[in-house]
Amino acid sequence: MGRDYHEHSEKIWLQKQDYCIVAVYSSISVENQDMCINIFNQNLLLSEDETNVSSGILISTLKILDMSYICIHIFQLILLSPSWLKRDEVQGKTHIHHYRQMNKTTYIYHLVYRDVQIKSNILDQQAIQKSFNKLYEVQHDCMAMKFKKKHPRTMQHFHQDT
Repeated sequence: MGRDYHEHSEKIWLQKQDYCIVAVYSSISVENQDMCINIFNQNLLLSEDETNVSSGILISTLKILDMSYICIHIFQLILLSPSWLKRDEVQGKTHIHHYRQMNKTTYIYHLVYRDVQIKSNILDQQAIQKSFNKLYEVQHDCMAMKFKKKHPRTMQHFHQDT
């Protein structure tokens, strides 16, 4: 498996910046995808790597890195999803926030290009979701306070469950 730069300009740019990368994309076989991710997780050298440095960056999509892969060597996640859906962020976080994670500090970024226009309905949807979350928190807190006044013992049990 060589370093294929055909139609992958991001790999060329990162290589010019002296980053050692592994790219996992849909046109390579599942076996090679597995091998690349395992090499990345174990911080090993690629078999045909001329730099003699282990890869510090893994490039892929959440569709390829589905729940069957867990990246334990990763400490930064850059989300390229144009939808900015909460589920995409949560799915991305599950790849780096788990008990086998080697890096204690992890970072998640949303990458936005200068010329990309975010659809107004996506922003509206996020604003509505935030307001629902705040409303739920307020109602949940009010219910907890009422519940505490009437049934103090049950409230203690309620706190242990959450």
